[in-house]
Amino acid sequence: MRTLKALFPVFLTAALLAGCGGGGTAKLGADDVAVVGSSHVTKQQFDDLMAEAKASYQEQGQAFPKEGTTDYQSVQGRAMELLVEQAVRETKA
Repeated sequence: MRTLKALFPVFLTAALLAGCGGGGTAKLGADDVAVVGSSHVTKQQFDDLMAEAKASYQEQGQAFPKEGTTDYQSVQGRAMELLVEQAVRETKA
């Protein structure tokens, strides 16, 4: 439950960004964290990117931020930004 509370601001931001997509008809599905135009950003894509971030921290010998911390939320926010940017590029292509 705590994870969901920590993710809420990220999902809200993603939903707002998705709403600015400009006329897409796709609806947010049960497995989606955002929709940009007709491109869906799924929870699995988000989880995969977070796992990559964690692995990157470990490769650099750094501790991955603990859930609920500002640093963790920053990593989550950046992951959502990257996924939304990718969806925007896919929509424009």
